[in-house]
Amino acid sequence: MQGKGMPLLTAEKYVEAHNKRLSLVHPIETTIDSRLPHSYSDYRARRHADEYQAALSLYCHIDNIEGTTRAEHFLQCRRWAYFARHRETGKVKVISNACRLRWCPLCAEAKANLIRSNVSEWMKTVKRPKLLTLTVQHTNEPLGVQIERLYKQFRLFRQHKTLKKAIRGGVWFFQLTYRPKSCQWHPHLHCVLDANYISKRLLSLEWLATTGNSFVIDIRAIKHPEKVAFDVARYTSRPCRLADFDKKDQTEIFTVFHRKRFCGGFGTGRQSLLLTKSFEGRANWQRLPAWEIVIANQRDNGAFQAILSAWLSNTSVSYDAVASVIQPDPDKDASEYLHLTVIEKKQAVFKEFR
Repeated sequence: MQGKGMPLLTAEKYVEAHNKRLSLVHPIETTIDSRLPHSYSDYRARRHADEYQAALSLYCHIDNIEGTTRAEHFLQCRRWAYFARHRETGKVKVISNACRLRWCPLCAEAKANLIRSNVSEWMKTVKRPKLLTLTVQHTNEPLGVQIERLYKQFRLFRQHKTLKKAIRGGVWFFQLTYRPKSCQWHPHLHCVLDANYISKRLLSLEWLATTGNSFVIDIRAIKHPEKVAFDVARYTSRPCRLADFDKKDQTEIFTVFHRKRFCGGFGTGRQSLLLTKSFEGRANWQRLPAWEIVIANQRDNGAFQAILSAWLSNTSVSYDAVASVIQPDPDKDASEYLHLTVIEKKQAVFKEFR
C-alpha cells in the first residue's frame, strides 16, 4: 500500500511489474496437468487476458487521478488461495480472496455464475417467461445523460396501467455497445419477464409513449431458459468489455457507472438476484495446503496429486488419501484475506474461514 506523500506509480509501471511477475511463472511438468501456473490468480486471469490487462490499466489510471489504490487491490485478487475438502462428500474446492472491484473480470465471472444460477431457478417458477429488449434512439449526448434517461424511462414504462396488469415481475440487465461509424453509444435493456401474453405492437406503442422518440423493442418466449440465463448474466457484472474501448472511453465508462446498478428486479423477480448459494459452514470443510504449495510439489507428493485429480475432475477424494496434509484453520492474521464473494463450480464460498 502506498503511504501519504509517496509518488503514485504510473499505469505503465504497474503493468510492467505485473507482466514481469507473470513471466516468472512457468507451467510445471506434471502427470496431472502441465498447464497449471504457480498462482491461482494467474490461473484465473489467463482466461480473460485482454480484459484483465484493460482493467488493470484502467485502475492504474484512476489511481493516478484520484490518489486511490484500486490497482493494488486488483493485483491481489485470488492471490491467497488454498484447497479444502468436504468432510462428507470428499469434494475438493478452491477457497480464495476476492478484490470485489466492479471491473475485475475474475470477480465478474464469479458474480455472473451466481446470477445465472439465481435467474435459472427463478425462471423455473415462471409459467411462461419472456425476454424483452428495449432500445432507444441514438444520440450524441453524453453517456451519463443517456443512461440516466433510459433508467428513468424504464421505471415509467413499468408503471403504465396496461403493463402493470400483464406483467407480474421480472429482472432487467443493462448492456452497452458502441457504434464506431457514428461515434455513438448504444445503451439498452434486456428484461426477463413473468407476464401474460402482450402483443409486440402494444409494447412498442407504450415504449414510444414513454420515450417520445423510440419504438424499437423485441419480445419473444423463452424456449431455452439456461441459455437465456447464461446470456443475460454476462451483463450483470460487466455491461461491456473494457478491452474494446480506448483509455478515454474506459475512463468515461468507469465514471458514469460508479455506484450504478447493472441489473435489478421488480415484482415477482425482486428477490431473485439477491439470493446466495448456500454452502455449509467451515466445520464441514477441511483445510488443505495452499494452491502454490500443491502445484509446486505435486510430482513428489501422492496426497497433492490426489487433491488436484479430484479438483480437476470434480470427483471425491478419500480422507485417507489426504489425511497427512490436512491443515489447521488459518490464524486471525490471515483471516482478513479470506472474506469471499466467489461462487463457481470448483470454488466454495465463505464470508470468513477462521
